[in-house]
Amino acid sequence: MQAYIDLYLASLTSDASKGAVVKNLRAALKRTPHASKADSNESVLSFEWHALTIQEYSDLRTALVEEGKSTSYINTVLTIVRKTLNWAFISDKLTETAYEKIKHAIKSVKSNAKKHAKSNASNDEVDLTWLEGKLDNLSNLTSESDLGALPAATVNQVIGSIGTLKNISVRNRAIFMCMSHAGLRREEVANLRLQDIRFSKSGHKESFISVLGKGAKLRDVPMNSELHKALMDWARIVLTTNNKKRSAPLFRKVNIVDKVLDNGLSTTGVYNVIRKAGEADNVTGLHPHALRHYFATRLLLNGRDIFEVAKLLGHSNVDTTRRYDDRGFKDLQSAVEFV
Repeated sequence: MQAYIDLYLASLTSDASKGAVVKNLRAALKRTPHASKADSNESVLSFEWHALTIQEYSDLRTALVEEGKSTSYINTVLTIVRKTLNWAFISDKLTETAYEKIKHAIKSVKSNAKKHAKSNASNDEVDLTWLEGKLDNLSNLTSESDLGALPAATVNQVIGSIGTLKNISVRNRAIFMCMSHAGLRREEVANLRLQDIRFSKSGHKESFISVLGKGAKLRDVPMNSELHKALMDWARIVLTTNNKKRSAPLFRKVNIVDKVLDNGLSTTGVYNVIRKAGEADNVTGLHPHALRHYFATRLLLNGRDIFEVAKLLGHSNVDTTRRYDDRGFKDLQSAVEFV
């Protein structure tokens, strides 16, 4: 038995609670590449839970959701796994960074599988099939507005108007560009942590954003030079705050005297940043979905195929994208350069 699991079980007061731990760990292990080791309680308890990758934990959560399990069942399994990993962390089997990242990948779900499936058609999604169909059928399309998207001139105008004179302006500019230049959903922006922004010493061409998207699926989104600069400017400011742990929120609240606070923005806060940026520049109805749509449209108009676009947006409903999983980071980096 793993020593940390032994400690976990020893902290429980009843045999029923201990049995529930073993039962739920078996259920979790069956949904990993190591399912064969879930055949007996002994193998489950001796399994090196701390050695599973973040992607494997992300896939575990996704599997539970896609199987249509109840919210209660999913959260019970994930809670037991998180508690097991907490004991692994206490026992120095996991670093704080790894532990926080895994916890984020297996956070509890808020709705059942049916509601989750419905969310794929939420207001922050982009109908790629419709966009591609428009390109196929109308050969004279030359601009974003032809496809119902924001013109590049409008997007650049708003970015310029936001400016960089105040801390809040630097923050809002970076938030805006995470959507217009990387296609992130508003909840993905709100959930970003400092550790998710991977700056390379080689510059923007090897820098990327590690995004935990819908269904707890991880994807790496490259930065073009403009987004790289905007995020660098904001990161420098955040690193002067009290809470500069790698697991701390990237985008924070800013008070009335332009002081950056330690608590992060909500999805509503992110939405309001975009809405107010539009209102300040007389762009009516500007919202996160419009910027995500703009990003997708720019990619398609510049000759990128739908599979690349789906991969960058984190779409899971384009099944054939799986055939393109060998497409490398450099290919995706070249795709975002023009945005």
